[in-house]
Amino acid sequence: MLAKRLARLFFEHPRTVGETYREHLWHATRIGASLMVTGGACFIHALFPGLCVSTASNKIRSLAVQIEKRLDSVQSSDAAIANPAGDHPVPLMRSEKRPN
Repeated sequence: MLAKRLARLFFEHPRTVGETYREHLWHATRIGASLMVTGGACFIHALFPGLCVSTASNKIRSLAVQIEKRLDSVQSSDAAIANPAGDHPVPLMRSEKRPN
């Protein structure tokens, strides 16, 4: 029972996005580190408005594009596996929905 819980905790979500645990760890860590650096730039900008004027907004846009590309690749691979003929839409992810 504990083994099932641990397996679900570590492997369920990465599988839903088409990644291994290690791949998901790498991507999530990279994005998290980028967000922490971006947060630091926001604090610097708050204290000194003339510094880091567009750093945070540019980085957030860049991260959003990267994440969208990854989500689109998951959708494409799910569509190819689940629906090779392409005759009905496949949800973006099993557990998440794209915002309007």
